[in-house]
Amino acid sequence: MGRKNDIFVCMVSSAHSVAANGIYIAIVSTKCETNDPGREIMPGLQLLGSILKRFDCVAETYKPVDDGLSDRCFISESFDSLSHFEKDVDDVLSLYERITGEALDMTINADTVEGDY
Repeated sequence: MGRKNDIFVCMVSSAHSVAANGIYIAIVSTKCETNDPGREIMPGLQLLGSILKRFDCVAETYKPVDDGLSDRCFISESFDSLSHFEKDVDDVLSLYERITGEALDMTINADTVEGDY
């Protein structure tokens, strides 16, 4: 596409219990590179076919200016354009480690956890 940033297309439907049968909800997202965000997402929109209703939103993103270690004020980054939240999960894990001083142990086997939660 000749872009610096990818265009992401995510689709959910009745299979995810978020829409009526035969209705699909799609999210097309990217990081804006020009002053025409509607044109920037057109390649993703063209993959969708007929669109019943379209909602457009351009959101500012923010990053904290400090890691929070000196003042104990820990701030996460804004959600980004990635539809799979990988960077956001990394940010939360980083926050956890900075707050507690240790990495979160993700090796717990859910089958061995006792009790109903």
